[in-house]
Amino acid sequence: MTVGSEIATPEVHEGPRSSRAVYGVLLISAALLAASGWLLSTTALNVSARQGPWWIGIAILVGFGLAERFAFHMEYRRETMSFTLSEVPAAFALVFLGPVAAIVVRLIGSLTVFFFTMRPARHKLALNGALFSFETALTFAILHWVCDMPNPSDGQLLVTIAVALAVASFVGSLVVSVAIACFEGRVVERLIAELKTNIVLGPVSAAVAAMALAPALVGLAYAPLAVLPVAAVWFVLRQNGRLAERHRNLSAVHDFTRRIGESIQLVELVPRALDESMQLLRADAGSIDLHDVVCAEGWTSLRCVANPAEPAHLVGITDTPPDAFATEPATSEVAQLPAGSGTKRMVVPIVDGQGEMGTLMLTGRAGITDEFGDDDVTRAGHIADQLATSVRNSLMHARAESDALRDSLTGHLNRAGFDRHVADATDRAAVNQCTAVLMLDLDRFKEVNDTLGHQAGDQVLIEFSTRLAAELEFMDVLARFGGDEYAVLVNRNSDREVMQLAQRLVEASRVPFVLGGFNVVVAASVGVAPIKLGDTTNDVVRRADIAMYAAKAQHTGCEMYSVDIDRRTPERLSLLGDLRVALDHDELEVHYQPKLDLATSTVIGVEALARWRHPVRGWVQPDDFIPVAEETGLIKAVTDRVLALAIRDARSWLDAGFDLTVSVNLSTLDLVDELLADRIEHRLSEHNLDPSRLTLEITESSLMLDTPRTMLTVERLAQLGVMLSLDDFGTGYSSLSYLRRLPVAELKIDRSFISNLLLDPQDEAIVTSTILLGHNLGLKIVAEGVESAEVSTHLLKIGCDVAQGFGVSRPLPESKLLTWIGTTEHLIRRIAVPDHAPA
Repeated sequence: MTVGSEIATPEVHEGPRSSRAVYGVLLISAALLAASGWLLSTTALNVSARQGPWWIGIAILVGFGLAERFAFHMEYRRETMSFTLSEVPAAFALVFLGPVAAIVVRLIGSLTVFFFTMRPARHKLALNGALFSFETALTFAILHWVCDMPNPSDGQLLVTIAVALAVASFVGSLVVSVAIACFEGRVVERLIAELKTNIVLGPVSAAVAAMALAPALVGLAYAPLAVLPVAAVWFVLRQNGRLAERHRNLSAVHDFTRRIGESIQLVELVPRALDESMQLLRADAGSIDLHDVVCAEGWTSLRCVANPAEPAHLVGITDTPPDAFATEPATSEVAQLPAGSGTKRMVVPIVDGQGEMGTLMLTGRAGITDEFGDDDVTRAGHIADQLATSVRNSLMHARAESDALRDSLTGHLNRAGFDRHVADATDRAAVNQCTAVLMLDLDRFKEVNDTLGHQAGDQVLIEFSTRLAAELEFMDVLARFGGDEYAVLVNRNSDREVMQLAQRLVEASRVPFVLGGFNVVVAASVGVAPIKLGDTTNDVVRRADIAMYAAKAQHTGCEMYSVDIDRRTPERLSLLGDLRVALDHDELEVHYQPKLDLATSTVIGVEALARWRHPVRGWVQPDDFIPVAEETGLIKAVTDRVLALAIRDARSWLDAGFDLTVSVNLSTLDLVDELLADRIEHRLSEHNLDPSRLTLEITESSLMLDTPRTMLTVERLAQLGVMLSLDDFGTGYSSLSYLRRLPVAELKIDRSFISNLLLDPQDEAIVTSTILLGHNLGLKIVAEGVESAEVSTHLLKIGCDVAQGFGVSRPLPESKLLTWIGTTEHLIRRIAVPDHAPA
């Protein structure tokens, strides 16, 4: 009885690995034949232990054939272990035939049956022939080296034959393991496995062969007495082998359940399950088809295929009906699988208590036979049952994960799902293409909800999603972040194509929505941010968001991100926190820029300007922290701080006998503050300062914001008695008729017109016209940005009243202001100081 005396590896397929395997098998065969020749050369080629009759060779040949015909094969995964009775005729050949005759008889008897029963490939037939020759030559060599030929004793002969057969069987098994390793690798593991198996079975099989030979040594007439004991031993071992095979198969199914249960992710579970199924059932190719799949990738059906050329891989299918797999192959890989018929292909349904989920198909069986038997079908059913449970659990997990990554209203991705796709895109951003994120926000959507209700708003969101999807390509990713905010991930050939898409999306949004008989237009604003190598998901989405708000603010429809519009940097966020601390600790200072009366060259007032000395950054420019304060609402606290210091200092100047007014800038947020006038009145009263000594400068754009709250604040300030000045005049969109009715006493011409006053005739015409207009309305005219004496002289010539700018003086701290006035030629009006000045 031999173990692993035949190689039953999978069929060889085209490819580099299979070519190496064939070459390895042929090399091993050549080595075995060479070793056989060397062993024969050291053996008495024509000497046998006993001389037998002429028919003994035929009987032994038939014995080898019967041993191969009734071989018992144990298949486990990709491996096959073969148990045969070949040791029994081999023992007879050692006694009654010479070495060459024994090799010829074994090759003819074994290979003939082996060829017609198994139809092996030529390289496998060559290896088995070389292996039979080597084992036979090795047993004769051992017998010749140990026994005293040609007349050994019966006991010595039987012991030596048992040892020779055991050693030859063991060496042959190791050779088979090496040959199989040429196909599948793991040489050391296979050698260890063969050692564990043959260390017991090898000696046992050799002992059985020796026992069968013993009666024949007494006389050939007694040889039939060994048939019954050998058959009984063979029957017991065969039954035990089958039992062991069933146990290993059950264990394999258990291991299959454990392995596929290690992953709950459908995209990991299915390829692993297909690989394991093909290993257990010795299939060369296969597929798993699942229907009604819901997963984060957006697939509705899923196919996993594997064939000899490549391992199991997924083919996700979107928007595919459940019966699509039954009608035609979804991919070319499936079309290339062996079609076959009958038991050469198994199609097993994957079914659980809730119904059929898909099918498992296996083709191209490799092993002793190329057809799937009843045991294979039963095992495939068990595998499908176990797979059904795991797939159902994975589908439930995938559905929950999909729900977590998708918007419940539109069915598109939500922010979390979209971020996953953007993260993938940032990893593979191409230099020669433009991958970009588009952020979309609907303008005036709140009016739809407030006027027609949230149900109408939901209808707008759903229809708008449909319009967006119609403009996108198959690989584009659409998501709804919540409310009326959408995001799109696209890949185009250039920035220009991306901007063209953005414009089409804007145009699609402008098509009226029909809601309850009304045609409602809710246009979209789009921000575009190209993805660059090294970007993070947060970076890209943030830039797209900034560009979208720029498009909304400028009413341009769509804008591409640029550094110029990015005011939301981490540095600015840090600056905001520091500004809060500075306000809480009264760290903001006020510097004053003098205002010069051009007619008298007298300093008549100052403008209070906020200044911030940061403990780490040093002086922070107003252009850096004032916009941050305006965006976050801190501007009210900044204004209160400047007002408090300006009113206090104005009181101190007045007590010192200096006749100076002070101007303070107000922002748009200040004007909508209904309590602003009350706080100013409280400050003036606290320092007993006449309201006329305080001038509040209001930008033209904020003052022209005709809202009830703004006008109420302006009127309340006018009633309080403070002076109002219209700052940056000429840069907004004011109406002259509207200006005539505003309670302002002063116009400040913007510095953009003053800077080129002597160079640009158009600027000079604008400034001259503005001065004439202001005087006709009874307003004082102040020119900002005066940088030189020549500009001051020209302004005086065309009738301007007051000049302010670096040409007069830079902003000065309160401690240096009066010193500057006293050391220059500029005069300052003085007033008599009362004997008892107010506190």
